[in-house]
Amino acid sequence: MSDYYGFLFQIHPRSGPLEGGTLLTIEGRNLGLHRNEVTGRIFVGRVPCDLVDYEVSVKLMCRTGAVTQPAEETVKLETKAGSAVSAQKFQFKTVGVLDLRPRLGPRSGGTRLTVTGSNLDIGSSITVSVGDLPCRVISRYEGVTCMTSPAPEVTEVSQVKVTVDGAERMLSVPFAYVDDPVVLDIRPLKSYVSGGRPLTVHGRQFDSIQQPKIIVFNETALRPSQHHGRSSRTDANC
Repeated sequence: MSDYYGFLFQIHPRSGPLEGGTLLTIEGRNLGLHRNEVTGRIFVGRVPCDLVDYEVSVKLMCRTGAVTQPAEETVKLETKAGSAVSAQKFQFKTVGVLDLRPRLGPRSGGTRLTVTGSNLDIGSSITVSVGDLPCRVISRYEGVTCMTSPAPEVTEVSQVKVTVDGAERMLSVPFAYVDDPVVLDIRPLKSYVSGGRPLTVHGRQFDSIQQPKIIVFNETALRPSQHHGRSSRTDANC
């Protein structure tokens, strides 16, 4: 695993985009006593990995450089005393984006936006933006899901951008911020104590609601009764 006293035990993450920019953590033993011993001496394959942080002898953190095509490479630390090579390999992969769902949401934000694509779970960091607004990432499983921020105004076309370390990808389909839902009428206004009566809420922009939910509050109850219903652009029923 090494031809001198230094050892590389573990690297993480194990993959990143072709464009580089991945913050790579290298753990090992006898990795130098001074920062200048390892500066400019870390490589992923033949690509330099720029030192970002250093913990004497046991940990290195560096930023990967870019490559032109997918590759699987060992990580190497070269010093004047010799070199240490990782048993684990790092993979450079191509990041792609395909589609997003849903394609519209209320101006007040809170829409769970899911972007599908390829290799969106690699690298050390990921960010998503809708136009100039951040979309807070909440999961990276079979795509990336984020929560939209409130928008200052209604916008029909907002470009969605996904950034994985040094790789930036723009979705070909836009996201639209629409007016928040407005309730105009509720029918009927009374019901039996035992419940069971159909309720219709009439209004506008109900199609921007991702998970329609109608809650009927009983003033004498400690907890509100909750009903999940169906909705169209103008009506919600339960």
